[in-house]
Amino acid sequence: MRTYWQMTLKIGLAAVALMMTLSTASCDGPGIGDRGGDKVETMAKYIQDGVPNYNDEQKQCPICGAPGLHADQFVDVEGKRIYFDKKECVQKFKENQSAYLSKVSGGGDDDGGAKSKGPVRGGP
Repeated sequence: MRTYWQMTLKIGLAAVALMMTLSTASCDGPGIGDRGGDKVETMAKYIQDGVPNYNDEQKQCPICGAPGLHADQFVDVEGKRIYFDKKECVQKFKENQSAYLSKVSGGGDDDGGAKSKGPVRGGP
């Protein structure tokens, strides 16, 4: 009976360690870069900040592809908001907006989600 509990404890500890590792991962690895606020959403449509989303179905950072979006890491394009993983990704987007807009699907546009260049306003 003792070995059953020892095995259960080992499996439980391994699962906790894996969950902690996965929860701290980011674009550049754990602990690297300023990720902004603590609140992370899985999709843009769950961020309720009063500004229309560029794409409600956005699930990942258009720069690094990391899942999870931070409400305080954003850029407004044509009056609609695009969310990012961290401030370094916001900066990279601002430096070359046209290269990354196609990665944020516009939801049924004929141009594959790419929108024309518009004014860009970034978050804090």
